Amino acid sequence: MSTLQTHTSYPMDEKYNFTAIEKKWQKAWNDSNVFATPKPSEQHPKRYILNMFPYPSGHLHMGHVRALTIGDVLARYARAQGLSVLHPMGFDSFGLPAENAAMKDGVSPEIRTPQNIASMKQQIEQLGISYDWSKEIITSSKTYYLWNQWLFLKFLKAGLIYRRESTVNFCTHCNTVLANEQVEDGQCWRCSNSIIYKKIPEWAFKITQFADDLLDGLADLNLWSDRITSMQRTWIGRSLGAQIKFTIAHDPTQSIDVFTTRADTLMGVTFISIAPDHQLAQTLITPVQKEQAFAFIEQMAKTDKIERIKEGGNKQGVFTGSYCIHPVTKNHVPIWLANFVLSDYGTGAVMGVPAHDARDFEFAHQYQLPLQVVIQKSDKENADATHLTKAMTEPGILINSSIFNGLDSEQAKTKIISFLTDNNLGQAKTTYHLRDWGFSRQRYWGTPIPIIHCKEHGAVPVRETDLPVELPAFERVQLTGTGTAPLSSVAEFVNTTCPECGAKATREIETMDTFVDSAWYFFRYLEPQLNTAPFNYDTARTWLPMDIYIGGPEHAVAHLLYFRFFTRALYQLGLSPIQEPAKQLITQGMVLAYSYKCTEHGYLKPAERTESKEQETVFYCVPCMQMQKKTRLLVQMEKMSKSKHNGVDPQAICQDYGADTARMYMLFAAPVDKDLEYQDRAVEGVSRFLARLYRLYMHHAPKIKHTPIYQAKSNQITLTDTDNELRKILHKTIKRVTESIEKLNLNVNVAAFMELCNEAYKLNVHLPECSIQPAILKEFFIYFSQILAPYAPHLAEELFGLSGGQGFIQDSPWPRYDEQAIIEDTLTIAVQINGKLRGELKVSAEASSEDIFMAASAHEKIKPYLDNKTINKKIYVKNKLLSIVVT
Repeated sequence: MSTLQTHTSYPMDEKYNFTAIEKKWQKAWNDSNVFATPKPSEQHPKRYILNMFPYPSGHLHMGHVRALTIGDVLARYARAQGLSVLHPMGFDSFGLPAENAAMKDGVSPEIRTPQNIASMKQQIEQLGISYDWSKEIITSSKTYYLWNQWLFLKFLKAGLIYRRESTVNFCTHCNTVLANEQVEDGQCWRCSNSIIYKKIPEWAFKITQFADDLLDGLADLNLWSDRITSMQRTWIGRSLGAQIKFTIAHDPTQSIDVFTTRADTLMGVTFISIAPDHQLAQTLITPVQKEQAFAFIEQMAKTDKIERIKEGGNKQGVFTGSYCIHPVTKNHVPIWLANFVLSDYGTGAVMGVPAHDARDFEFAHQYQLPLQVVIQKSDKENADATHLTKAMTEPGILINSSIFNGLDSEQAKTKIISFLTDNNLGQAKTTYHLRDWGFSRQRYWGTPIPIIHCKEHGAVPVRETDLPVELPAFERVQLTGTGTAPLSSVAEFVNTTCPECGAKATREIETMDTFVDSAWYFFRYLEPQLNTAPFNYDTARTWLPMDIYIGGPEHAVAHLLYFRFFTRALYQLGLSPIQEPAKQLITQGMVLAYSYKCTEHGYLKPAERTESKEQETVFYCVPCMQMQKKTRLLVQMEKMSKSKHNGVDPQAICQDYGADTARMYMLFAAPVDKDLEYQDRAVEGVSRFLARLYRLYMHHAPKIKHTPIYQAKSNQITLTDTDNELRKILHKTIKRVTESIEKLNLNVNVAAFMELCNEAYKLNVHLPECSIQPAILKEFFIYFSQILAPYAPHLAEELFGLSGGQGFIQDSPWPRYDEQAIIEDTLTIAVQINGKLRGELKVSAEASSEDIFMAASAHEKIKPYLDNKTINKKIYVKNKLLSIVVT
């Protein structure tokens, strides 16, 4: 235990100087290295608590403050519980923002990134976050990305990485390829620019090889929110069904394969729809349909995929002129090109069953295609396609289905798939929405891919002994912003020799997506200085999986899916002892604030808007008013954003109110998983509470500092009623705060602290001549500071020392509440007469059921309901309710 003696004595009228207190304790923590990670033991089990690391933009935002504070409360609480806590932090420092900024102003990412990291570290330390900075990782450092390259080689050797040509999502603003998980509603996840599609070669991880494992593993993640696991299930999208072969009528050597989860509707197929860029599309177009069909293909090539398949979108198509053969009926079925079918999803072809599929119904209705009802809800129902106003999508009994008539849908699926398999016309198949993860990017600021291209030997892995393949200096690179890989402009980087034959060769000029950096970084925190491997297996076995992982829900699919995949892949390769990275996931809500938007000028800064007091507050656009307009502003609550000019600078809050105020407000304003609406007045309220609490301590610090603390078991003094009352509210609060932290109800504890302070004032604790005995006051002040510490660590540390606490507060054990102290002396008993509440009684906790009945009989509100009545029954629910039945 530390024995720091740096607690300052203040005069009684000294104000709460949060700046001096916070700087003092931040320096003391840093000088004493109090947050160093101890080795776990049987007596002190491990607790690995990790926040998702930020991109080093140079500035924290309020979302960072909220997430980091949540993690710090849990880390400080775990230490006080006697656990060995690993609580590290690092920076996700590769990526587009630094590269785009470099193109804009010419400042090298190699210069800007360290500056931004230093700035953000200073802000994090200003908040008093208890990180072990000896564990820091920076993904753009050679000592980190060396292991990205090392893992690439391991994955490549194991067949988990391959080269492919693929149609990719491309953001013209960021000038880079995006993975499917980085596209949100047809827009770039980072800049919200609409994407286009390009066909290029790329490197990809075989994440689909782990689709079943990733899906089935979600069942074990019972400390992850249903929202997150549901999103991952949807994205992986496992579908059980059949792949069915429809032979081309004019060329029996070729066929169109379709996948369906509704094999029971096979006999209702009246057309086949294929993607406009399906591999057979152009060969199926007959001369008569050529002009119309090729124009449609060209139109679809220019149309956004998301737009084509969105729900409610217009269904468009063109008949190819060709037919295929139904595998069972042998009828000719027309083949159509359709905008809602994508070549890279499923087989690129869909069987049209308009009577039993809403999308097909809409398409058939638009192009006057026939409907065939093959399922009805019961065998007594008279189903008629001519009267359908919408598709019948529910399962039921098969009709008009030849040998399958009378089967229910589930039976029919099995029978039809067996028939198709036996006749070589199809087979049972499982498909997935998940696609392999394309991770190569045409940009500079990322991990170089360790591949050398040789004319003789193709793509050759770099030798492990030649790692890292270093990024060339920024000044050697031409960042054109055209989408061309910048590394291609550096001849001395590109030109090399083949490791196999020594002939002239070229290096791979693409770099890795930053999601690779974050897919395994939690392993590296264990021993970031290790230079023989990315991490040590035995160390990983000691600390992993993470106990608590904290971050935003916006990472539900991409990052959280990728780091689960990496963990399972590393396990398969024998490198990792675990298959799932984190036991518990905490996803905090967003921080919201009012934004002000003019229809002409967009989002406005506070200085660009004004308000007038009429019947209600109305905001006007100043630029408009200067042009003789009086445009009211659209005022709405939105996520804090610099672009919307509604952001609040965390550093400004720390300067004006203190870091402890910023921390407590972010925890107080909303439950952890709910969005938080930022309000200035509430911040001021928290600040006033901390100042009031400080003053409460200052009244008694000198006289209790050297007083022995009250020990209930030794019972060395006789307690007064006031002593007991103060102990009761204190120990009730300890119990409440402890249980709330365990349940992650962190916001309710700030209210508990305020209530405890208020109750102390009611008992005159704030008065110098208060009657409470010094030993009881000492217990109150020491324990209060200890339960406050995870929330407001600087002030708690100060108050702990002023009250006579020894060493750092984090080295003192979490206080246990005294069960005897919180036993109620009186109880409130509800009294019912014939089932209706007629009153409440205040009775002694020692009162018997008969005592309580006698009290009820004499109670002025209850007595009238008992007078002149026959009492048939009395039921007493201990400590809660007396129910009396009368006639």
